[in-house]
Order: sequence, then structure tokens, then C-alpha cells
Amino acid sequence: MHPAVTSNSRRICVIAAPGSGKTTQILVPKAASILERQGVDPTDVLLLTFSRVSAIDLRTKVRALARSPRSSTVHSFALSFLLSENNHDIRNRVDAILLDFQKAVLLADLKLIFPRVHLKVLERQLEEFSAGWAIQPHDDVFEEDDERRRFKAAVVNWLAEHEAAMMEEIIYHATDLVRQLGNDKEFPRYYFS
Repeated sequence: MHPAVTSNSRRICVIAAPGSGKTTQILVPKAASILERQGVDPTDVLLLTFSRVSAIDLRTKVRALARSPRSSTVHSFALSFLLSENNHDIRNRVDAILLDFQKAVLLADLKLIFPRVHLKVLERQLEEFSAGWAIQPHDDVFEEDDERRRFKAAVVNWLAEHEAAMMEEIIYHATDLVRQLGNDKEFPRYYFS
């Protein structure tokens, strides 16, 4: 048995390549050992992953347990938290998440606003902009010069008009909302060890 499964540490970091058995040999057995404890409700155990495919795989594997914990992608979990709270600015936009294939519509509209900018340049700017939103406060992204501020304003206006949010915003807004609430009782508690 892997030492992470028997560890009582609140934080465990396992670094291993994809397909090396982290889910089967560590994550699922660790969840099973937590669920064996007296008084632990399966809804209090959360298993997170980054891709939809691995979330489906994880759900399949935990169904074999006597009691199944919640398993989800990080973005899905963050989105469900944002949807459960009403006191934040993004609330009116999280019902429509802009997926990659829908960004083509946004890019076409940006091309109308910036007709002299090549579409590939707009595409790179949108990628850079959305990546910035994933890790920085919105007020700090694309503020370096007037051209970048105009691009930002166009994207923000488009998202507001279409009541849409970018996937890259979800984690930032969820963590920001947790900070704003200032009371961890408002945020679901889960067993981590």
C-alpha cells in the first residue's frame, strides 16, 4: 500500500506521470479509508480532477466503494459553488460558460471591432487575456496600454451582452468569493486526510 494512503497528514503531494496508477493505487484507496471512519458522510468527501475524461474514470472507480464520495472536475466544483451563491458580480454570467468552439463567435465579433487586426493576432490576444483572467484580478489584466484596454473592454462588453463567462474565470471567481465571504462555514467542508 502506498504511504500516502496510510498517512494522517492534512496535505499530501503525489507527483507521478499520467497513467502511473495515482487514481487506482492512491486516490480511491485513500477515499475508501476516509469513508471507513465513523461518522464520515460520503457527501463530505470530495475528489477533484482536471479533465472531464479523468472525472468520468474517477466516478466509475469510486462507484465500486461501499459508499461513494463526490467526484468532479475542479472547474465543475468551482462553478457549482458560484451558482450556489448570489452575492457576486459574475453570478449573472455563469449560467452560460463560453466553450472553445463558441470562442469563434466572440473572435468574429472582435474582428468587426478591430478590422485591421489579423484574426490570428486576435486569437492570440484572447488566449493571453483569458489565461490572465485565470490567475489575476480582472482589474489587473490587459491594463498595460490603450490598445490592450480597448481589447479588454470589447471582450468584457461582449461577455456581459451575451451573459457569458469564460471557463478561465471560474477558478479565480470561486476563490475570490471564498475570500470575500470571509467565513469558511459558508464554504463546503470536506475531509482531506
